[in-house]
Amino acid sequence: MRLMKSLSPVLHPDLVEIWDTVVPKLVKYLEDNADDKEKWNQKSWEDLVLKLLSKSLDEVEADEWVCSLGQEMGNQIPLYTNYPHEKVNDLLFSYSGVITNIIVKMLPCLRLIIV
Repeated sequence: MRLMKSLSPVLHPDLVEIWDTVVPKLVKYLEDNADDKEKWNQKSWEDLVLKLLSKSLDEVEADEWVCSLGQEMGNQIPLYTNYPHEKVNDLLFSYSGVITNIIVKMLPCLRLIIV
C-alpha cells in the first residue's frame, strides 16, 4: 500500500491528493486487523479498496487514462481463470464493474467529442 501511495504521481498526478489521504487509512486498517482472524473482515476490506478505486476514477480527469485502466483490468481476468480462489475473479469483476460504470457515464461526452 505504501508503494502504491509513493507511485501515485507516476500513475497519474490527479491521484496524489486522494491517495495521500486514503492509503494511510487502508494501511491502518491492515495494521489493526490483518493479524487477528476474529477482527478481519474480508468484505469490509474489499469495500474499502473498491471505494478507493471509485474515488480515484472520479478524481482522474483523463478519459483515455480511465479507459486504458479498464482495458488493462480486463486483460488481467484470463490470467486468473484457473486460480484456486474464486475471490480473485470476483474482485477483478467488481473492479471492472466500477471502471465500466465510470466509462458508461463518460459516453455522452465522448460521443460529442467524436462527432
